[in-house]
Amino acid sequence: MIKSIFIGGAYTNANPTMLKCSNDLTNCIKEKYPNIKIVSLKEVDMFREDYVKNHPNAEIEEIDKAMAKFDLEFVKNCDLFIANVTERSTGLGLELGSILNSNKKILLVAESGAIVSNMIIGAFVDNEIHYYKDFEELKNIVLNYLCKC
Repeated sequence: MIKSIFIGGAYTNANPTMLKCSNDLTNCIKEKYPNIKIVSLKEVDMFREDYVKNHPNAEIEEIDKAMAKFDLEFVKNCDLFIANVTERSTGLGLELGSILNSNKKILLVAESGAIVSNMIIGAFVDNEIHYYKDFEELKNIVLNYLCKC
């Protein structure tokens, strides 16, 4: 049973459509499965804001370390990692690498026509990449996956 989901992707400097897609997907899952804890871009941003507010003298490096710890801790403890691999991202690669040899459920999704990193394709040969053409198709892929868990 899925109790917690991490939604990862290349969100730093991402285009607005990708950011909206992540937020809409989070809202969609929460609506259908209100008891599942979800960490997505919104939660990571809120963590950063709270950390900066509670540590007003923190240097950028300290903030980045705290965020990385928060992020990787949740990845380590989540039941499902939904990875949008449409765009290449060092952060997403680190997150996926941290659970590569675990028994975590991983759902790889990418926009149709995306050139997915060879490392992702090679390292996750047992995980099919589900391609979507629009948000509605992405939503259906994710909700159908959750129904089977």
